[in-house]
Amino acid sequence: MIEVIILNNQTKDNQRNIHLIIDLWCKENIKVLAVLDGEIHSFKNNNNYGDYGPTIILKHGIGSHRFYTLYGDLTLNSIKNIKVRDKVL
Repeated sequence: MIEVIILNNQTKDNQRNIHLIIDLWCKENIKVLAVLDGEIHSFKNNNNYGDYGPTIILKHGIGSHRFYTLYGDLTLNSIKNIKVRDKVL
C-alpha cells in the first residue's frame, strides 16, 4: 500500500487535506519505487490487528512544499538496515 499525504495550509482543525491510497498486490521482495526522491522520515512494525504492519514513511519536497508517502504492509526485511534520514533515490 502506498499512501500519499500532502500537508498544505495546516491548522489544528485541518492537518491533512489530501489523502490518497494506492494498493499494490505484489509478490514478496518485488521492488517498489518511491514517487520522488526523499528521505526516510520514520519506520515501524505496526503489529496491532488490522494495522499497516511493517511501514516506512518517506518525506519529499518540491520547492517549499513538503509531503509524505507511507509504504505499509511490507515485509519485516523492508525495515531492517535502514535509518531515519537515509536518502531514497
